[in-house]
Amino acid sequence: MKLYHNFILLLAIITGIGISGCNKESLIDVRDGGRIRIDSVSPGKGPAGTYFEVYGDNFTYLTTDVTASIGGKTLTVISASITKLLLKLPADAVAGPLTLKFNRDNSTPNSGGAMEKEITTSLFRVDAAAVPGPILRAVDPVSAGAGKSVVLKGYNFSLQHNPQI
Repeated sequence: MKLYHNFILLLAIITGIGISGCNKESLIDVRDGGRIRIDSVSPGKGPAGTYFEVYGDNFTYLTTDVTASIGGKTLTVISASITKLLLKLPADAVAGPLTLKFNRDNSTPNSGGAMEKEITTSLFRVDAAAVPGPILRAVDPVSAGAGKSVVLKGYNFSLQHNPQI
């Protein structure tokens, strides 16, 4: 019984340290000297209102610490992680490069020098005629028998091209 109590005490101490040691500063700028990298964007084009994902490295987990714009128009940041951002074009989207700006004011430089705060790419194009591909986030339930309903959750679903499942 004493071993059980010691284990619970140790677990409580470790958990408490983990929670108290987790702050905004530790969530960003943790790898590669702070260099931001964009690898790809999916889909690569779309009209106003399109949701799209930006893949890369050294982003942020905090949606409030990144702003995105195309042609000077601000996009909505839906979700963020170190390697992926989910963005939404505004209704008044215009052509131009995609720019990501990160709040690095609370971070300290790694051995690579000063932290990068901004990156620009032309991997996404605003195109009013484009029909962007869907982004599937979840299937509920994961499996179902014949004749049963399944709900697909995600972004950019459209009935314009007669989808079939």
